[in-house]
Amino acid sequence: MIVARNICKTRNTVCPRTSYASGGSGATKLVVFRGSDFTDIKSEWTSVLQGIFALKEFDDHIEFGSLEEFSAYQLQGHVVCVVGNVEKDELASILSYVDGRRSSLLFGIRKVIGGSSDSSDEDDGDDADNNNTRKREAAKIRKTEVTFDELGIELTTWQLRQSRINISVLGAAASSSSASTRAFNGQPGPWTKQQFRYLWGLLDGFKPTTETETAELEEGKVRVLQRLASHKVLGGKTLSMTEWDALIRKGLTEENRNDYGIYSLIREHTYGKSLNDAIKEAAIKKPVPGGGNTDDPEEGRSDHLVDATIACIPLAMRENPRAYVKSLLDYGCAEGAITSNLGKCLQLPPDKIFGADVRAIASRDFTYVQLAAENPDEPPSSTGTILPTIADKSISIVNCAMVFHHVTHTKAIMEELRRVIDSTEGLLILREHDCRNAPTGAFLDIVHGLFSLAWKDPVEWPNFVAEYRAFYRSREEWSALLQECGFRLHPHQPASYEAADNSVLIRGKYNNVTRAYYAVYVPDWSVEKREKKAPAVPLPPALSLDAALALPTAQSTRKRPREDLEATKPTTISPPPQMPKPSVPQPTAVPGFDIKHCAPSLIIAHAAARAKQEYEVIESKEFPGRFFKYYAANGHAEWIHYV
Repeated sequence: MIVARNICKTRNTVCPRTSYASGGSGATKLVVFRGSDFTDIKSEWTSVLQGIFALKEFDDHIEFGSLEEFSAYQLQGHVVCVVGNVEKDELASILSYVDGRRSSLLFGIRKVIGGSSDSSDEDDGDDADNNNTRKREAAKIRKTEVTFDELGIELTTWQLRQSRINISVLGAAASSSSASTRAFNGQPGPWTKQQFRYLWGLLDGFKPTTETETAELEEGKVRVLQRLASHKVLGGKTLSMTEWDALIRKGLTEENRNDYGIYSLIREHTYGKSLNDAIKEAAIKKPVPGGGNTDDPEEGRSDHLVDATIACIPLAMRENPRAYVKSLLDYGCAEGAITSNLGKCLQLPPDKIFGADVRAIASRDFTYVQLAAENPDEPPSSTGTILPTIADKSISIVNCAMVFHHVTHTKAIMEELRRVIDSTEGLLILREHDCRNAPTGAFLDIVHGLFSLAWKDPVEWPNFVAEYRAFYRSREEWSALLQECGFRLHPHQPASYEAADNSVLIRGKYNNVTRAYYAVYVPDWSVEKREKKAPAVPLPPALSLDAALALPTAQSTRKRPREDLEATKPTTISPPPQMPKPSVPQPTAVPGFDIKHCAPSLIIAHAAARAKQEYEVIESKEFPGRFFKYYAANGHAEWIHYV
């Protein structure tokens, strides 16, 4: 089992099997490339393969005997084993799949000339004889540390000196998140296992240097302690923030525990068993990874979140949902409890309630939409590929609660939601964390870790420390991203929009400890307006700075000579034969259109026409900064000339 265990151990380090963000790694199938002397090593490899499946790190395997077959296979994120000797050009070609991110990890397994055949894959049970066998086998292992700079971690190449086969790591896909100790918000990443030490001010290289940094670290620590103090431990009681602080500080300083050890300490107080023991049980129970949501189900998570979401909907829609709400999409629906209850509150039938997630779930009260696993290194090719089964502009309300910070390609998701939402009356209801500094990011990581490793039975996400990645942003940063993707804030926001602003320290505790808030967005019509192309007519000359400074303002009453007025009269431009009429209501002005740059005669004409709603001013998408008048009554369009 030694070779099999080494394969599984290395694979679990580089590309863990399950991930909330990816919905499960593609590395569940082992891809085997058979070398020229595969038949000589087949029996040993068969034993190794049986050991791999016994460890349940892979579900299946597929073998190829030629490079043509291997190249034709839709390889994406898989682990590859090259068994036997291959030609140099073949190995170079196989290695290219690692560089191209199509393979996560590449092993080489070769025959050792002159080795014995009785020690390559012995079983190592728990009795005394097998323990002695294991010790003898371990003595034959020569370990060589190989550093992969792009990974930022050390992998081990194992070789069994006297066995008939040896195994080596030939290559591993680079991981940008592992290459640095810092996460997206600047805090030490969960993979460093030093986030508790960071918030407690004990981590070298991250110690505060200013009063502001000291205050932010202290705030992050207090928020962690407050979250711990709100959760019950053995016997149904709770520990105070002071008691938790003493336990964690002792674990960090006297016991030299890392984050994994602290999570285990918390679990021991919660369930009376260590994290390692709980993970062994979890391997049998096979829990579904859930990403460690920061809302506690013991606090009536589903009910209070449904009520809070409904409160974000305008009153008219709430009072008469049948007239306004035709469909609902809950993007990132998790187990679907919120999705179902939200749809019932909006009086929608199951076929108009959609819940989308990367995890396969059973759904009776709504229509489940399976999301494809996200590839962190490659964004979706185009809109329409993320939710292909949902038509354009078909969704009345999109609910997106605590999802965006788990997504690598956030803008791609936002653009897809913009595609499916109703352009006239659609709403996007967002629930997110308002994260403004690195300690808050570390606190939020730890809260997700508590749900993933310490507070759920069975353990929800055993590989959380190695796998978890998050991209927290401030409320303004989330709005800016959504604005880039065709949304704008609804003019009337719910009271919960300012919930994060009210997360202040009162009597030693923070209100809204996770700094969660709600915001409501609507499609931005002006984006669709700019999609309309300007008439294909000659472009008028640009306005120079000197000419702009010489122009009279709109408030000027100075009389001008008749010849000046004739000179400034705009040239008549014929519209194109067929000017398409806009399909959506058009605003009467476009932000950025400065009327004082127009000729005085146009100012008067514009004011009169605007009063009668005869035409609208539209900015050209093809020539940004240029504007034309569009007469909706007859489809006529003409450029606005600058003087």
